[in-house]
Amino acid sequence: MVVEFQNQTVVLLFAKYPTAGKVMTRLCPPLSPADAARVQRSCMRHIWRELIAGDWCVPVMVGTPDDALADFAAIFELPESRLVCWPQGDGDLGLRLERASAKAFDLGASDVVFLGVDSPTQNWEALCDTRARLASADLAIGPCADGGYYFLAMKRHVPELFRGIDWGTSSVFDQTCAIAKDIGLNVWRFELGYDIDRTEDLRRALGDLDSDSELARTIRDVLVAENIENTKDSI
Repeated sequence: MVVEFQNQTVVLLFAKYPTAGKVMTRLCPPLSPADAARVQRSCMRHIWRELIAGDWCVPVMVGTPDDALADFAAIFELPESRLVCWPQGDGDLGLRLERASAKAFDLGASDVVFLGVDSPTQNWEALCDTRARLASADLAIGPCADGGYYFLAMKRHVPELFRGIDWGTSSVFDQTCAIAKDIGLNVWRFELGYDIDRTEDLRRALGDLDSDSELARTIRDVLVAENIENTKDSI
């Protein structure tokens, strides 16, 4: 889909297509690859609902592998023509983020927010206020308990923020903030969040989600299906 942004907040949701054995592999075991993929799919749907709940942003799916782009729309029960879906392309995560950032700003975005699908329980009310935060800051970032970040927002393309980062390590947040400081960016730090990487994170998410939400039901189902110890007593 060809699109131009009219001075709008653009949210870039990065995700792999939920194929068993390819996603949320840190949950395996105890989850089976199929159940881990089921959790990811539900996370994607949960985040998408949050993004379209108001009119504060334009959500864009940035997917991989590139040959699966046509299949992402079905996850959200949308016709393919209704989903803006960009390929992540080749390269490490930094290069893929940098490329998507440049594209969004070139198409007219006023500010750009980066999200992953493994942090569905963040403070969505605060996220909706991103543009206000960026009125007094160059960069907004949400630190993750594992040393990464679950949320990044900027009001101009800053490629340096994606370069020289040890992606997938506990240094990602600190390295990003150090780069921001070095190039003189004013940073707004959000509250500490967490990714869904472990069984403990699934249990924690159940406490943070509406118990009737699709994602909460999915988590309960997979924990029971995998016979996780004490699951029935704790949920």
